[in-house]
Amino acid sequence: MSTPAPVADRPSSGTLRVASEALVSLDAAADRKVIGRAIWIGLWTWPSFAALDAYMCFVAYPGAPFRLFLVYRVLIELLFLGVYRASLRETADVTRLFRWLVVSFGAAAFTIALMAIHLGGIRSSYMHGISIVALVWAALIPTHWRRGLPIFIHVGIVFPLVMGIGALVSPAARSAWIAIDALIVFVSNYVFVLSSSILSIILSHLVWSAQQQARKVGSYELEERLGQGGMGEGRSSWFVQKHWAAIRRHAGSPSRDSSAKRRRRRRCARPTRSISTTSASPIPASSTT
Repeated sequence: MSTPAPVADRPSSGTLRVASEALVSLDAAADRKVIGRAIWIGLWTWPSFAALDAYMCFVAYPGAPFRLFLVYRVLIELLFLGVYRASLRETADVTRLFRWLVVSFGAAAFTIALMAIHLGGIRSSYMHGISIVALVWAALIPTHWRRGLPIFIHVGIVFPLVMGIGALVSPAARSAWIAIDALIVFVSNYVFVLSSSILSIILSHLVWSAQQQARKVGSYELEERLGQGGMGEGRSSWFVQKHWAAIRRHAGSPSRDSSAKRRRRRRCARPTRSISTTSASPIPASSTT
């Protein structure tokens, strides 16, 4: 392991910071893979609900504009497709991809709220589609709660926001907000949307926290991959005493070795550390290198 001279501050820009602030992977390629996987799920899930649109428009609410719903589905599908194709490019900026991922999920929630206007307004059970958006994010995108909170707030409030704007321009929508029975139905449905958003924040943060722990090797936090071979891989890392280092992790890392193997490694290292010649590199006390 080599330890360059200490530096004052850890870098605060670039793809590595996406890993620590939102995603928790160790390099840009892995970040793009996480984003691509999330969008890929959306590419298949979003159009599948067109069958539910058809049922609602032709059976439950015969006057609802099914063609408009199809336009909504196509537009969001094209947005998903654009983000997915961008995630496949090795030169794509991960920070920008993450922002487009947020835009895609937010646009899906907004479109669901627009559809609900024609399917009962504030009474519409379509608001539960927003819960699905939040839960899909939690399952696929590990996020620190501080970073995830504004995302889930935007997703959670989009339905009442759209319905409130509709009440300003539509007398029928306005009357629903002052009808007791309509408000009771709205609250009973919306509590599930809020609960899903809160639960998604917690679950996404728990996964993020667990993956952060997996990044640590002793006092070092692993960052981007420098190289990989038959015996293991090399990664840049950040030491708690604020300097960079290069770490080689053997294919059989200490975290996965038995206690006997760790003892044998320490036993072999002791006599080697006593060598102090100009042609020998010192072996650090940690057995994780």
